[in-house]
Amino acid sequence: RATITDRGETIQLLDSFDPRNYRLAYHITKGMPGITKNIVKLKIEKAAGEIAEELKYYMKNGKAQK
Repeated sequence: RATITDRGETIQLLDSFDPRNYRLAYHITKGMPGITKNIVKLKIEKAAGEIAEELKYYMKNGKAQK
């Protein structure tokens, strides 16, 4: 499905559909909603910061944090 808004075009592809259990799964192949980009960016930035802190601890102490 293609969705066109004032922010651009988003293409979604259906991966699975289960009408009996009212479930479907899809993924976005083109364009991400702005809110999704911001949520993903924040999580990546947080994870990168945590990895850097863990590496710093490991380099200083020769072992991983508990």
